Amino acid sequence: MKNSDKNRPDGLFSDYDLKTIGDETQNCQTGQENAELLLPPVEGLRAWLVVLGSFLMHWVILGDIYTTGLFLPFYEEEYQKPRQELVIIGTLQTALLFGSGVFSGKLGDRYGVQIIFGIGAIIHTIGLLLASFSIEFWQLVLSQGVLTGIGQGFCYWPGVTVVPMWFTKRRGLATGIAVVGSGVGQFTQSYLTQNLLDARGSSFTLRILALYSGVILLGAYFLLARRVPLEKSITLLSGWEIFKEKTYLLLFFGAVTFQFGFHIVFAHLPAYLDDHNIGDAQFLALAVGLAGIGSAAGRVVLGWLSDILGRLRLGKWCILLTAITFLSWLWCITEASVLAFVFLYGFFSGAFIALIFPIIGDFYGVNRLGDIGGFMSLGMIPGSFIGPIMAGRIYDKNGNYDNAIIGGSVFLFISAASMFLLPSPAAGDDLQAAKAQMTQVKHESEDEKDKDRHNTGSCVHSESTDVEAL
Repeated sequence: MKNSDKNRPDGLFSDYDLKTIGDETQNCQTGQENAELLLPPVEGLRAWLVVLGSFLMHWVILGDIYTTGLFLPFYEEEYQKPRQELVIIGTLQTALLFGSGVFSGKLGDRYGVQIIFGIGAIIHTIGLLLASFSIEFWQLVLSQGVLTGIGQGFCYWPGVTVVPMWFTKRRGLATGIAVVGSGVGQFTQSYLTQNLLDARGSSFTLRILALYSGVILLGAYFLLARRVPLEKSITLLSGWEIFKEKTYLLLFFGAVTFQFGFHIVFAHLPAYLDDHNIGDAQFLALAVGLAGIGSAAGRVVLGWLSDILGRLRLGKWCILLTAITFLSWLWCITEASVLAFVFLYGFFSGAFIALIFPIIGDFYGVNRLGDIGGFMSLGMIPGSFIGPIMAGRIYDKNGNYDNAIIGGSVFLFISAASMFLLPSPAAGDDLQAAKAQMTQVKHESEDEKDKDRHNTGSCVHSESTDVEAL
């Protein structure tokens, strides 16, 4: 067996650590050749299995979030609470999904995808089960809102940031295919959830969803793995220097403002249709499902086009079209117009979810994608939480959603403007400086090892230098 074979991942379905890179490669000619031997090939079979695992994760996690609104009419009757209070369940899920990213992203980069993902899957499933036994509204908030939201976050960030590590030329397409899972999950779970709610009520539905989610997440667990080495230098306090870099601040601001408008549709569409007497319960499930189909189509098509036209170039135009489509919601008062709206909104808004991490990877590399993306997730909390709640308050005050739609579209237009101000990922010395800052801690920690290797005539550089040479 070759030395390089001993350093490959332990089996098909595991994370791995290349910390012994210098001990196993005394016969290599360069550190770069050594790293090439140790890392699995990009865009091979293993890479596409990771895409499948991420697809399954998106199916469950975002499918759950996008269909939580279907429970609101039933909770309104069961718990006798106003809409403004009920919507907190879905907004808590979304806020905690984003908020936990700053921790789960770092932990995934340091300890591996599988262990963090597995913890999240267990918490998510337990949250749904406990929600099915809730008697008081506060119990429902803690279980379906808080516990499920934390579990979703610990699944989502390791599961979404791992895909770009396995691809170069097809990074946009691969990520687009992975996030299509959310559209498929939204479509299938909207029908499953609505039919179960109509037939058996909320408690039985939550138990079935817990079983359904647990099985799919188990499959995802065995498929996900990092390609690049674990980043042992990462701590919860490291990496904050990225906020000194102006390009990252623009990306961060664009992501923050996007969230204020984006989630309003999924949180309030059921109530909007009910207020305007548009369709019945089956039409609602169709509308939610069609948004998922549009999102799925957009993520694959736009992901593929982004690899040809440029990920940032295409992404910023799609966010602008998302804002325009969102504003058109004001005039959607028929079944046909609603179906057209949800499809186009899903199609264009899918670009943000499909391309944001490939764009970050284009700017800063993929080794610490969970770490850097985790910071961005923290900024997404205010909009994902406040946006739907403020829309509910505006509705309660005015009796309609017109001002909420206008306000949400303003935030989306601001997000698009921020993205248009970004330079090309290949432009600007400040981008290279930012990359150097993100790896400075690791270089310093390996400095003594580098000196020892050079003094003894070793041909192998440190672990971090090997991987970055790729």
